[in-house]
Amino acid sequence: MPLSNRNAPLTGRRKRHFEDLRKHHVPRYLFRTWSSTSGGGSKISINSETEIVPPAFVKGAGHKFYEMDEDYIERMARNHYSGLHEPLTEFSSWTASLHFAFIYAEWMYGEARRDVHVAIIDTKQLDGEVLAWHCPHIMKTTGNHEFLVHGRISGKGYRAVKYKDILAAGLKRIVPELTKPFIWSDSTPRTNIFLDPAKTVTDHEMESVQAVSALFGDLSFPVAVACLTLRPRPGLKRKRRYLGFSASIELTSNEMNVIMRGLSYPEIPDDLACERWLFPGMVDTRQFQDVRQWIAMLGALAKYKKRKFFQRPSGKHDSLLSQQPA
Repeated sequence: MPLSNRNAPLTGRRKRHFEDLRKHHVPRYLFRTWSSTSGGGSKISINSETEIVPPAFVKGAGHKFYEMDEDYIERMARNHYSGLHEPLTEFSSWTASLHFAFIYAEWMYGEARRDVHVAIIDTKQLDGEVLAWHCPHIMKTTGNHEFLVHGRISGKGYRAVKYKDILAAGLKRIVPELTKPFIWSDSTPRTNIFLDPAKTVTDHEMESVQAVSALFGDLSFPVAVACLTLRPRPGLKRKRRYLGFSASIELTSNEMNVIMRGLSYPEIPDDLACERWLFPGMVDTRQFQDVRQWIAMLGALAKYKKRKFFQRPSGKHDSLLSQQPA
């Protein structure tokens, strides 16, 4: 149940409900595109390569999330989502779709916005208290393209890269559909890509993916997997009751090795394979096939590494996300 007009803080069952949503139904990694004009501009918010600070925290007027009354949070979230500036927002906007972030960045870049960046957060590696929810979790009648993140964002779990550097690293070799002129509100390029037949990842493709993802340093792994899933890949398995939600994927051992070798056997958090948001049916991915694939492949690779399947015979399938959440 979304936030209500209840004039009291979230406690007891209500708090447990929202804690369950953010812990188990929100991806650990989220993306954001920003420029010098984001968040109302540099006079009221901070968007930099070291931190994201929403206006209320810039003014010293931020709160602990669960200290605010529920109706105040709801009004702030709704006005933030609608682009209004009162009350001063304590949220920043993020997405689970790197494809969506790149489309927005391409539009900003085409509009000659200064200092366009694409950022990623690992919500478990940020400084201080930073909490994230999917917009439909906390507000009625909102799109599922956006996640609201409450708090000041900084620390080793945050990384922002100039979009021009991402382009120079070969982004358009991965997604040549990102061409100008570009209309921000037009989702056709993103949806049309997923009308193409699924293609297996190749070693050649991995070169560009590695070059782009390497720009994100310690957070290169989720970026690389997101780059790989910007177009259809074989093996995605969906159950009827999970249509529109995260799914599982089956890859051959050879496909797994191509990916892991191409990424130079990246560091994968030990606890990632067991996180519940990776299980089928946990994250709303309607209209975002790239996110559905990204979550499935992240989980498959994390489990693959954890179980040390690298020596299994090539061609044998491993259904690595078939288990259901408890």
